[in-house]
Amino acid sequence: MTKKDSKTKQGAADKKSVSKKKPVAGKMARGTQTSKPKKNPENKKKQTAVAKKIAAIKPAASPASSKAKKTLVTKIAMISKKVAVKTIKIEAVDSSGKTVAKKGEAATATKDIPVVQGKGLRMRSQPVEVQEIDVRHARERKSRLDPFFPRSYGKTHKKPTVKTVCDALSKHIGKVSTVPSNSLPETVVETGIFCIFAIGGTAPKIALDATKRSVEAFPNWNEFRISDAFEFLEFLEDLQIEDLYDRCEQVLEFVDEVYQDQNHVDLEYLREQSPEERLGALNRYQSLGPALAQYLALALQDFEGILFHYSWARVVQRVGIVPRSGSPKSLMQSLGKVFKGEDLLSLQVNLIQVGEVICLRKNQQCKSCYLVMNCTHRKV
Repeated sequence: MTKKDSKTKQGAADKKSVSKKKPVAGKMARGTQTSKPKKNPENKKKQTAVAKKIAAIKPAASPASSKAKKTLVTKIAMISKKVAVKTIKIEAVDSSGKTVAKKGEAATATKDIPVVQGKGLRMRSQPVEVQEIDVRHARERKSRLDPFFPRSYGKTHKKPTVKTVCDALSKHIGKVSTVPSNSLPETVVETGIFCIFAIGGTAPKIALDATKRSVEAFPNWNEFRISDAFEFLEFLEDLQIEDLYDRCEQVLEFVDEVYQDQNHVDLEYLREQSPEERLGALNRYQSLGPALAQYLALALQDFEGILFHYSWARVVQRVGIVPRSGSPKSLMQSLGKVFKGEDLLSLQVNLIQVGEVICLRKNQQCKSCYLVMNCTHRKV
């Protein structure tokens, strides 16, 4: 082999080895030269001028416009058998739907709005005051009766008697006031106001005086229902009435509910109805509640008789003082027979309060019940 042939073979082998080598990314091949573009000051001036024009046409986004949509931040405190609290972050929005903000600040207002556990947030269109009413109703439902914790429940319950049941209810809840029919207020609405002031053991004379002052202080019902509870305190403060402010608020809610339902403050049609129909109509008003509705319905029939309610029927059957029955008529007859000669008005109202707060259909609170020592159905 000549020298010339060996050189050509060696050259071909070198070319193959060079072609097999892959170029390294990011590195320049050896021997190559790159030329960087020179900076042109005129191009830079043109770019800055264009940027200024764009900035003049497109305004800078404000912090409020970046949060144009309402944000909802919920913080739920999971506490068993208590009222949950949800925090709502509300941005200030004007009538056109745009957010209103101060210079450099987003106009947001955060409020802690308690909401009843188990019920979702209300619609945004409804005011916060509506939510506060629901919360107050829930609070009153839980705090209507004082908790009762005896030192010892005993291994077995004591046999319930009429005296022990009536004494326990009268001691812890109180008796309901009664007045002669000729002393009652003239209208049904005024009688309802009297019942709100009288329930819980208030003397009938004081409750009648509070009703009379409340009605005479305002020229008409429209002025009455749009007033504030603090205005009632000015002329009722000298009366010995427990929870006076709460009762004044309840009176205003009752009158306003009657107006919203009837388009005027008048319930005289109840006098022509049967006792069952009358009680059903009064139970529609949430401001009264079951116990007050029973009290007012009995007041319209001179505080006499027995009106059936599932709450008092459940309590007396669980206690074991009235035989069990699926007939409301037989239960009313048994109650009148067993508690003959007792204060049936106070008995019915107090039993309904126990059945609505403590002796519930499910998850009854036996340890807080005033009749737990004599109850055959207790769970302690």
